[in-house]
Amino acid sequence: MAKTLAGGAVLLVVACGVLAFSSDSATAGDWEKVVWGIVYEGDTSHPAQGATVVCKILKPDDSLRYQYPIPFTTESDGRYDFTIPYNQWELGDTIEVTATKGTAQKAEEKVITESGFVAPEEIINIILPTAIPQLVGTFGVFITIGVVGIVAVVALRKDRPRP
Repeated sequence: MAKTLAGGAVLLVVACGVLAFSSDSATAGDWEKVVWGIVYEGDTSHPAQGATVVCKILKPDDSLRYQYPIPFTTESDGRYDFTIPYNQWELGDTIEVTATKGTAQKAEEKVITESGFVAPEEIINIILPTAIPQLVGTFGVFITIGVVGIVAVVALRKDRPRP
């Protein structure tokens, strides 16, 4: 009986030591990362519904380590989220999240500085730049040509001598 009890105690001490060591030494490759955030409309600061979001993991030399295979499309709350597998990121890598809606596009980056055990989530919010709708597309080209034409006519009239 004493032999069994001593063997159980040794096993318990070894198991506790392994657990304590593995908790303190958890590194990047041991846990997945959840990357999430909210995309906002720049002109209103409201959540951007229908924005397409892409997530990449870049190595320290800016080469691509991993790209999430499916872009995320935001719903009315503007939220996106990606789960990055444990073997697709390392400490020192950069998370790059790019949101696109219409002609507006914005990328935000964050360097991974903590293991997935310590910090399982990385939050990256994106504020899309404000587009001036009057100057986008064919209509905008006509407005720009018209404004330049008016400025040219005014400038030429000033150069004419008056009788």
